[in-house]
This record gives sequence, structure tokens and C-alpha cells, in this order.
Amino acid sequence: MKKIKNNIILLVWGLLLLVMTKSYAIEDTRLQSLKITPEGTGLSPAFSGDSYQYELTVENEITSVEVDAKPSNPQSKVEITGNNNLEEGSNLVKVKVIANEEESSSYSIFITRKSPSIGEMDIIPNVIEENPNKKLQVTGIILDETSNLFIHPEYNPDIHDYTLELKGDATSIPLTIATNKQEANIEIKGNENLKDGKNTIQVKVTEGQEKLEYTIVVYKNIEAPKAVEEKNKEPKEIIFSIVVILIIVMAFISIVVIRRVRKGKENS
Repeated sequence: MKKIKNNIILLVWGLLLLVMTKSYAIEDTRLQSLKITPEGTGLSPAFSGDSYQYELTVENEITSVEVDAKPSNPQSKVEITGNNNLEEGSNLVKVKVIANEEESSSYSIFITRKSPSIGEMDIIPNVIEENPNKKLQVTGIILDETSNLFIHPEYNPDIHDYTLELKGDATSIPLTIATNKQEANIEIKGNENLKDGKNTIQVKVTEGQEKLEYTIVVYKNIEAPKAVEEKNKEPKEIIFSIVVILIIVMAFISIVVIRRVRKGKENS
């Protein structure tokens, strides 16, 4: 009887451990390692699974890079885009880690490809000629890595409206706009004398007849609306609630089984 009791308890807690492990694996969409070849100036800042934005500079002769990205969860899939056909100036390489249909995260690598040196221009003059048909694009909205600030949602060239939470006494944010055309004119309005409450920063990028506009709403010392964020958290909250319920149920079952085994032993 004692052997049966021990086996039942081990089975219950084994199932509990399996459920908790699975739920953690589902939520873990981080990278374990990230390497770029050729490495150029190296990733800045140094890689960390919890940091999602990096910068890197390569020489002009580099037109593509190899990205070696290993997920923390071996069952997750990794998608890499933007690492080929690098143009002079700023390029955005995206590394997306997909755990399932609802859980994913993206790492952004802003790679700057240098312009040719004077010697290279004399030897290969066509290298520096820009394609006149190249469409103007903002390749990144970059915040200083030491500021610990993040725009929401994560930058995407097709999204033009963002929010940001700012805590403390800062009156501006360390903002840099990267484009695929070095001669583009960048105009930033509203990033001075930020007040407590809601502030709006307007970004206008122009080059010839092309124009792109972006809006960043800064919530200083107040919380930004959480509708979208909370919606994204729902799957994790559901999984957490299920795990908690299972823990309670399994603990109750364990107690009942132990009591019945003890009662049967006393009666015998």
C-alpha cells in the first residue's frame, strides 16, 4: 500500500512539473546566442537575451551578413530578414523568434554599411552611385542604448504611430532616425521641454518629392494606455492561471490520496 501511495504522489507531481515546464517553454521567445559574420565593429551593446536592439558597422565591400541566432527554447523557430543586399548607410536586420502562433519576439540589428573610401571611389566609381529609383525609407527609430527606453509597438517601416513611457526629470529623449538615403532631410519637432503628461513628437523625413511622417506620443511620469499591451499579455495570463489551478487541484488530490491510504492502513 505504501508503494502505491508513493507512486501516485510521484505521478501527480511529475505531471505538475511537466505542465510547468511546457508552459515556460511556450513563453520563452528569447535568443540564447546571436552572432554576425563578418562581425564588423561587433554588436553594440554586447548580446543579451533580454536586449532586443543592436547596432553594427561593416565595411563598404560587405553586402550581406550571416546571422547565427539560436533560441533559448530549442522548439522555437527563428526567421531572419534583411541580412542580404545591404545598402550604403543604415540597414535593418530582423530576427524573429516564434514559439507558437501567439508567442513571438523580435530582435533588431541596425547595420551601417560604410561609404567607399576616396581610393575605392577612384578605382570603382560606380559603387557610390545611388539608385535613383530607390524609395525613401526610415530603417530605424533608435533610442540611446543606455536610456532603457523602448517605443511601442516595436519599429516597423509600415507603422507610423508609436508610444513611449518616460520616467524622471528628462526633458527630451535620445532619439536618432536612420534612413536608407544619406541626403535625406530629417526634422524632429516636440522633443524639447517634455512636460509631465502626454507629449507628441513629430518626425518628418524628406528627400526630393518623397516624404515620410511619424508620430511618437511620450507619456512622461504617467502610464500609457495599455489596451494593446494587455491584449498581448492575455495568452500568458491564461497559461499562468491554468498552471495555478492545476497546482491547487493536484495538491488537493495528493492530500485526499494520502488520507485514504492512511485510513485504509488503519482499518487493516
